[in-house]
Amino acid sequence: MGDVWNPFDANNPVYVQVAKNMKSTRRRVRAGFLIVGGLTAAYLYNKKGGSNLFGVKTNQFGVIRRK
Repeated sequence: MGDVWNPFDANNPVYVQVAKNMKSTRRRVRAGFLIVGGLTAAYLYNKKGGSNLFGVKTNQFGVIRRK
């Protein structure tokens, strides 16, 4: 389990490598990863149409129709 990538670990080696490539700090890179991840999760949660990742489809009034 020790080799699993943990995005919340402040000493993550991925952040160190990306920070070196971008000439930035680990803290800023970590914050960027978490913000982008949070925005992606919010987008997928609120996405209309397509496959529903979080529950059943509703109509335009937010009502679930049962067949």
